[in-house]
Amino acid sequence: MSLKQRQFEILATLFIFGVAATLAGQEPSLTYGTKSRQADAPTEAWYKAKAQEISSDYRMTTAATLKNDKAVIKDAYPKVRNFYSTKQFGQSDSQLLSILGHAWSDYRKDNPNRMFTADEFVALAEAYGGLRITSDPPGAQIRVDEKTWVDPTNTEGAAHVGERVIELSMEGFKPETGTALVKQGEWTPFFRKLKKK
Repeated sequence: MSLKQRQFEILATLFIFGVAATLAGQEPSLTYGTKSRQADAPTEAWYKAKAQEISSDYRMTTAATLKNDKAVIKDAYPKVRNFYSTKQFGQSDSQLLSILGHAWSDYRKDNPNRMFTADEFVALAEAYGGLRITSDPPGAQIRVDEKTWVDPTNTEGAAHVGERVIELSMEGFKPETGTALVKQGEWTPFFRKLKKK
């Protein structure tokens, strides 16, 4: 997960929880990783921020394509939300937004302007699970499939289903590499005890 993606995820989560709580007359609170009320759909601010990130990362993607994507994702969202409502991973707003964001960004990386249908997007979004990456000692830098995550161990995040290659590194310790099989809608743990150099 890139720094930009992590910053976006944090801002989107804070925005959604703050707005939802305020509208309900409650104090905002974050309950990442637990069952929480899922939003009816991503906010306009979420779409705008994610579209800006995608257009910055994949410059060939046009504004018209991103506008169409927004409408398709809005149509697909209830099915994606329903799918993850019974899964271990994807029940909280922040997890669901992370899944949507990853699916959208991953698709645009390989298909800058190919349109997709709501059903195609649902299929894309259903192909994620969660990774819980821990180490002893904590604080190791993480790379999943050669993509650096912003947060060090011990942390968790969304990952595409299938075998993921995970690398942990920390100053003064030998690097550790291993694989984890991420399953659809489930949490997958990955732990390594780091050895001193």
